[in-house]
Amino acid sequence: MSNSGQSGTTKLLWLADAPHFIDARQIGSFYDAIVRPVGNRGTTKHIISNETLKQVSGGIAASASVGAAEAAGILAPILLLVKPELKVEGEAGVEASWVKADTREFELHPIETPQRQLVQLAMHYFTEFPSRLFLVTDVASPQWRTPEVISEVPRALVFLDLPAGTKLIPTAAEFEDGVVVPLYVELDAKDASAPRQPRYPEEEKAGQSLQDARKSYWQWFAKHVSATQAMLAIEDAASKHGRIRWIDYRLPIGADGDTLHLHIQANEAYDTGVFAYNLVKRASKHGVRLVGTLRSEPDMSVLAFYDK
Repeated sequence: MSNSGQSGTTKLLWLADAPHFIDARQIGSFYDAIVRPVGNRGTTKHIISNETLKQVSGGIAASASVGAAEAAGILAPILLLVKPELKVEGEAGVEASWVKADTREFELHPIETPQRQLVQLAMHYFTEFPSRLFLVTDVASPQWRTPEVISEVPRALVFLDLPAGTKLIPTAAEFEDGVVVPLYVELDAKDASAPRQPRYPEEEKAGQSLQDARKSYWQWFAKHVSATQAMLAIEDAASKHGRIRWIDYRLPIGADGDTLHLHIQANEAYDTGVFAYNLVKRASKHGVRLVGTLRSEPDMSVLAFYDK
């Protein structure tokens, strides 16, 4: 398991919270492909040794500069570390027990709710693909989003714990009436003395590559557009076109202008406020927690997001 900026106090206990948004369709498909047992009444069994637990905990401790006990605490919410003499049957479709003195066995039972499926997906990654799971609090760190990380399989499962002051720039959305609205064009600087919104670069400029030109372009939004403006742009478009089918954002992730493209498949199942006030505005005021899978660009398909 990889870790970027993880502190001893930042754990995945927030997976037990009710998410503001969760993509039941995408999680269900992901769960079917990776976790679901063969047959509805079957189980998926994982056996993990204490030595592996120590290695994973040690990796967290080394990368996060925390003690071994704190590192184990990060694992506990997912691996359900129970006492050796106990066998736990949890509502989340998980049983855990000792099978030998130095190993633990986990049985994942088929479940249907997306919240519990997401917990099982996280557990499955911890036990089967620890190098493909990333706990990230420092989004500027490049180690979790390199082309090599993105291209490997299975897709990286990423937990982003973003701080207060996070700026999300809405770029486009498709609405209930089928209209796709380019939201970013409505985000001009509020201050009349500020420079006007630049044109989106479609070709290289003198002395600047196309990639660098586009980084500079998104830097303008990060500098001049407020969370309130972004929130109002989403609300205004939704008032004209109905519920959101999908919505995309740019998340600034580096001083050099790097951004993470966020894609959220809303499927007209949520009120506008979920993606306007509760995501954009509250991320700015309090921070936000995102779970998703990585694609090239870098791009993150958001599976769920949680309030702080």
